This record gives sequence, structure tokens and C-alpha cells, in this order.
Amino acid sequence: MPALDLRIPPLVLVAVFVVGIALVTVYVPLVAITFPGHKYAAAALVLAGLVLALVGVLQFRRARTTVNPMFPAKASALVSPGSIVGAAIRCTLAWRFSFWA
Repeated sequence: MPALDLRIPPLVLVAVFVVGIALVTVYVPLVAITFPGHKYAAAALVLAGLVLALVGVLQFRRARTTVNPMFPAKASALVSPGSIVGAAIRCTLAWRFSFWA
């Protein structure tokens, strides 16, 4: 979709999908996994996801390049380690299982 390339900021997309996932879990509950300490496990996953995202941002800062993909011309280096998308997915899943289980 070339018409949408670099038009919607990634954080807006993440927010839209987090809201969508939250709505699906409320209106279409499929499985609830509960075990002793499941809320602590979910909190640990959220914390791990946030730390992973922070590490990704710090890697971009260390490489002295932009984190914002909206302006690829401002990029001065290729940063390959890290997974910001994976961190967002883990945070979303942990949030879902901790509050609506």
C-alpha cells in the first residue's frame, strides 16, 4: 500500500491494535488461564517488554540515529539487534491476561 507508507506513526498503530486486542478480549473471551501468581507473572512480562523496548531505543541512541521511521532520510545507521515489535506484543498479551482473566 504505497498510499499509506510512512503516513501513520507507528505508536498510533500500536495504540490502535492494543485497543482492538482489548476489545476482542472483552467481547470474545476464548480462554482464561489462571494459576497462583498469574498477575505477578503478567507484571513481570510487562516489565520485561518495557525493558526490551527501552533497550531498543538506547541502541538507536548509541548509534546516533533516529528512532522515528517517519523520516528515513534522517537515519544515519542501520541498527539490527533488538525487537521493539516483540516487546509491544508481549506487553499487550501480559496486560490482557493480568486484568481480564
